[in-house]
Amino acid sequence: MAQSATSKGKGKVIVAKAMKLKCPMCGFDGEMGPNSNYEVLGRYNGYPAYVCKNCGKGLRITNAGRAMITKRAKAALLPAGVVDDMNKRFEEMMKRKSP
Repeated sequence: MAQSATSKGKGKVIVAKAMKLKCPMCGFDGEMGPNSNYEVLGRYNGYPAYVCKNCGKGLRITNAGRAMITKRAKAALLPAGVVDDMNKRFEEMMKRKSP
């Protein structure tokens, strides 16, 4: 299992493990984290949103708080067009910030 974060507290090193996620569209079962098959998209209606690099579909994590305990995230597909809209908004925002 990949390590996604490290924190030091009171002389101890705490290592957070990456959560597992299964894409409801293509069935790819992998870990969320750095260098994984899931790309962070942002937030959709308050939920964390990712893109499956295997099939390209947008995913909304439905049990984000509970997944921190179980280390297993559950996902639902985002409505059609949401991924493209979010990517366009991000590109427009980056154009405005560049000199």
